[in-house]
Amino acid sequence: MNDNSYEGHNANDAMIGIRVPLGLAFLPATAPLEFFLEIVPILDVLPDTDFDINGAIGVRFYFRYSRARILTVATPREIECSDSS
Repeated sequence: MNDNSYEGHNANDAMIGIRVPLGLAFLPATAPLEFFLEIVPILDVLPDTDFDINGAIGVRFYFRYSRARILTVATPREIECSDSS
């Protein structure tokens, strides 16, 4: 058996399945960071039927940071100005 084996499968074996990532993300208002948590249920159907769960916790850093590009919020004053025209 190869060191890259997983439950009797080699790392080069083809597998077909369904992967559904679910997660949460937090973007602080004053920093170019994103903190995230992800849980991923996986149902493999070929060559064998198998169920597994993967997960991840991490941080992303945005090099070209602009909060306006990530999240745009209209203030009440902006809404009033657009209604009066």
